[in-house]
Amino acid sequence: MPTQTIPGRFGPLAVTTVGLTVVLLYALEAVIGPALPELQRALELLPSEGALLMAAKGQAAAVATAIMGPLGDRYGPRRTLVLLLGTVVIGGAISATAASFPMLLAGQILEGLGIGAIPLVFALTRQHTTPDRMKVLVGMIGGAVVAGGVVGNLLAGPIAGAWGWRWIFGVPALAVAAIIPVIVGVLPAAAPRTRSGIRLNWGSALVLSAALIALTYWISSLADWPVLLVLGGAAVVVVLALLWIRVERRGRGSLVDLRLLAIRGMRGTTLAAVAVSTGVGITSFLVPQMLAAPAASGIGFDASTTQIGQYLLPGTLAAVAAGPLAGWCLRRWGPRLVIVYSSLLLVASSLIVLVLHDAVWQIIAAQVLANFATNGAITALYGSTIALAPASSTGTATGMIGVLRIIGMSAGAQVAALILTFGLVSATHSPSEHAFMLILLVGAVISAFPLVFARLLPRQDATPPTSTGAAKDSGAPAR
Repeated sequence: MPTQTIPGRFGPLAVTTVGLTVVLLYALEAVIGPALPELQRALELLPSEGALLMAAKGQAAAVATAIMGPLGDRYGPRRTLVLLLGTVVIGGAISATAASFPMLLAGQILEGLGIGAIPLVFALTRQHTTPDRMKVLVGMIGGAVVAGGVVGNLLAGPIAGAWGWRWIFGVPALAVAAIIPVIVGVLPAAAPRTRSGIRLNWGSALVLSAALIALTYWISSLADWPVLLVLGGAAVVVVLALLWIRVERRGRGSLVDLRLLAIRGMRGTTLAAVAVSTGVGITSFLVPQMLAAPAASGIGFDASTTQIGQYLLPGTLAAVAAGPLAGWCLRRWGPRLVIVYSSLLLVASSLIVLVLHDAVWQIIAAQVLANFATNGAITALYGSTIALAPASSTGTATGMIGVLRIIGMSAGAQVAALILTFGLVSATHSPSEHAFMLILLVGAVISAFPLVFARLLPRQDATPPTSTGAAKDSGAPAR
């Protein structure tokens, strides 16, 4: 039966608990950004190998986001969230005690599963609040995502300096462990549901995992493989992707419910999510690398891990402010305008750095603009998805957007790392200025794609259908 909405049970304490949980999870994700140059030096990694560390964590997050939505819909989002956070704590412990790069990679993969909490948070929030308040809470959750980035960026340097790089993973993991009993005691249980109508397609999950692993390995190996092997790898990725679509359509359960794409406006939302996230992945990887690059390279600033976190702080604060504002704009004008203006700001931020990159303040100013626009776009994408999807498929629908967002960010980071690897100067082992400029240009072009896809989004909120499988739902007009 449909999920029941129980307004009034999601009070300030529950909202605070959800927000703090999201902050901790994204702090755990963010600490690796400013610390990545130090990890590359300590472990003697190429830029492409450092990006592989981020990408593997991202791909784990993508699979978890796809799986956690249906699991939350079947077993209840609170129960699923608690089990997921326990896995994150284990991953943090492995990362903090890792004696080798493969062990660190394994710990990061387990930590990456924590991003799958986002569809659970949306599902839990929607069950216990009103539709109008939900739009504001979407912005608040988006702000919490970026606030986690603030915490991670600020703490990475001081923690690494005081106790070593291992503890940048251990400290947030301990905080996640501490909040688990608070979640059990504060957050309301899920509304009653029947489990018979919700199945998880484990075959689809396995094929999706294989496709994402193949994509990650293929991108990271482009610099080393000959042309024929590159083409063969691309063919393998395409075959696995098509196989996943076939398994997903024919399986008994739905991992990423492709029927949701039949809803008018949902295709534009998914395409915009991929484009925005790919552009964000490029800049997220590029900026710390640019700040940490040697000044002698002509574009770097010799920044330490602590300095990188401080330089990234204004941008993350801007993104925190953008969340509630984007939620208000979403309620007033709908997702289309929010996506358009956010995309324009993202393009402008890349072009600013492309022209002006002689001082740190120029990088900071562009990052402020980019992060403000990013959180506005992400808030609009999730808000559009929640408005378009049936209430009973909230976890699955937002999970689909989360999967696409994580895949886009991972692919963007790897593309940026690949260009930097090709642009390494043999004398200094540092990327050339031309490599950085090419990445910025690619990021600007990709960030402009949502201007086209936004035409497919509704001007205002569409009335969510009652069933994604009904033909009448797919033709429901968007207002």
